[in-house]
Amino acid sequence: RSRGLGDVYKRQSLYCSKLFTSKSIKALGVSCVHLKILKLKCSDRLNDKSVEVILRGCPALEELSLYGCKKIKGTFFKAYTGTGSLIPRQAKKKPLSLRKLNLSYCEISKSGFKQLTRVASDLQALIFSPLQPSFKITSADFIPLVQNCTNLQAFDLCNYHFEMDTILMEVSRSCNQLTSLVLEGIGMTDFGLQHVVSNCTHLETLRFRYGDGVTTHSLEQISVTCSSLKSLALDFWNKFKRRSVPDSAIKNLLSSCTNLTELSLCNCHDITGACFPEHDYFQSLTNLNLSECIQLNDLAIRRIIEICPELRRLWLNNLNNLTEVSLQCIPIGCPQLEELYLVSSSCFYDDSIKNLLRAMPKLFIQVTRYSDSDLNGVLKEVHVTTVDEIFGTFPNTYRERAFDKTRKKLFGAE
Repeated sequence: RSRGLGDVYKRQSLYCSKLFTSKSIKALGVSCVHLKILKLKCSDRLNDKSVEVILRGCPALEELSLYGCKKIKGTFFKAYTGTGSLIPRQAKKKPLSLRKLNLSYCEISKSGFKQLTRVASDLQALIFSPLQPSFKITSADFIPLVQNCTNLQAFDLCNYHFEMDTILMEVSRSCNQLTSLVLEGIGMTDFGLQHVVSNCTHLETLRFRYGDGVTTHSLEQISVTCSSLKSLALDFWNKFKRRSVPDSAIKNLLSSCTNLTELSLCNCHDITGACFPEHDYFQSLTNLNLSECIQLNDLAIRRIIEICPELRRLWLNNLNNLTEVSLQCIPIGCPQLEELYLVSSSCFYDDSIKNLLRAMPKLFIQVTRYSDSDLNGVLKEVHVTTVDEIFGTFPNTYRERAFDKTRKKLFGAE
C-alpha cells in the first residue's frame, strides 16, 4: 500500500503483486530512494511511464523484474539514451544503475528494443523467459543487443522466433564473462552450443535442451571446457523417440564436473544408475532431480544415494519402477536430506513413507494422494508431525489403480 511505503524509506528490496497501483508507484518514486531491488509480476497497471517514475525516484535501483507486465514496451529507457525529456539534460549522460533486468513476457516494441540495446552495456544479467515482443523479431534485431552485452554475466533466453545457433555464435564472441547461461528454443545445435561452452570458460550454471541438433558431442565439449560447473540441467524433449542420451556420455560428464552442487536430468527416459561414476563421491551435490527418469530402479537409486551423501533436496517425481527399498536407503545414504519430492510416484505404500519420516525428523515429503476414482491426484506436503493426519484426511484409496495405469504407460500397453 502506498501509505506504508514511507515506512520503508531505507528498504533495499521490494516485491510487489499485480495489484500494485499507480498511486503506489508515485509513492515508491518519492519514498524509496535507497531501493536496490524491485520485482513486479503480471501487473496490468504498470506501463513505461510508471517505470520512468520509478527509475527517476530510485537512482540506486540495480535489479528490476517486470515479469508478465504486458504493457511494458521498453521505451522507458529513452531517458538514458539521450532521447528522453523527463530527465534534465545534464543527467542524461549518467549511466543507468540497473544491472539485472527481467523482461519475460513483456511485449517489447521495436522502438523499445532499440532503446534496450543502447543501454545493454551496463547490464550484468538479462532474462527473456520467454522472449515475447510485440513485433516480428528476427536474429538481425537481436544480435546488436548481444553485441552490446559485453559485461553480461547471466543470460536466460527462451526463444521460438528465430534460430538459436545464430545468437549463440554471437554470445560466444561478445559475452565471455558469462557465469550463468539458460537456453531454450528452436534451431539450437551442437555447432552453436559448443562455441559457447568453448569460449565462455567461466560458466558455473548451464541449462539447455538436449535433443534435435544437440547430441553427446556437446556433452563431451562441456566435460572438457566447463569442469568448474556448479549447476547443470539437461532438459529432454518429451517426444524424443530415439535414445535420449547414453549412460557413458553422462558418466564422462559427471567425472569431469565434480564440483556440481545442482544436477537435473529430468525426463531422461533411458539413463540408468550406470550414468554415475563408480568411484567418485559428489560431496558438493545438494540438489538432484531425477524426475521422469523412468528406467531407474531400486539398485540405481541406492547407488546414486550412496555417492551423493550431502543431498538436501531430491526429486523422484513420476518414478514408478521403485519399491520401499529405495526409501530405506535414504536415511543411511543422505542423512541431511530436507526435501523429497515423490509427486505422481504411486509405487510407495503409506507405511513406507511414514517409516522414512520417523527415521528423518527434519524431512518434508511432497506426495500425491489418490482419493477419488478419477485419479485426480491431490498434492500434499507431509512431515513426521503431520503425516498421520494428512494421510487420514486424504486416503490413498486408488493408489494401486494409479500405479497400474502408470505401469501400462511405461511398458507401452496404453
